Amino acid sequence: LQQTASRYKDYPGSTDALYEIASLYFRKSADYKKGDDDGTRLLRVKAELVCDTAIDRFPYSQGGLNCKHLKALINEKFISFQTEKVNVPGHPFLGSISYANIHKVYARIVQLFSGNDAELSAMYGERLVKYYLALPAIKEWSIELPGDNDKQKHTAEISIAALPPGKYEILISSDENFSTQKNSVSYTTAYVSNLSYVNRSEEHTSELQSPCNLVCRLLLEKK
Repeated sequence: LQQTASRYKDYPGSTDALYEIASLYFRKSADYKKGDDDGTRLLRVKAELVCDTAIDRFPYSQGGLNCKHLKALINEKFISFQTEKVNVPGHPFLGSISYANIHKVYARIVQLFSGNDAELSAMYGERLVKYYLALPAIKEWSIELPGDNDKQKHTAEISIAALPPGKYEILISSDENFSTQKNSVSYTTAYVSNLSYVNRSEEHTSELQSPCNLVCRLLLEKK
């Protein structure tokens, strides 16, 4: 493929070979794991450079158009956020962000109430995000993320300030206005409470306990 792309570089068909080379690098980049050497870590960067060559040569050839699409995939923004379902009142807690092609995110916390449940059950996607954004913000802040410009997915922990007991939605976005147009928005529900419920199926017991062991256990024998 390399020889074909080089030998016929003055012809539009050479971009098909370049696209296949870039696609190969992109597929292999999925094998990347933290700690791998630069040969694997930078495969997406390498794929983008090959795409740029094809686009520069013949931008409207089939290979050039395919490379434009692949380049968009390589540079696509991605965010996924999660935290413990139940957290202790009055104590900061951690959340985990997985991300790609993002160096800064914006966080927003809103409080939910039991009366919202029926309404929320019928919402999803952009409509649900707009609903959350219409609620008063309990906390808002921005977070700088570590990154190497390698186009790979990375994971980082963030600290979330202490909250009083309640049910909350935590939203994370690459856009300050939390727009879903060409931006990623991730959200998760978190409870802040002294009690959590644990189901131990092997022991045939249920347990109410404190996340930080501040409350005594209550074991209920299943019938």
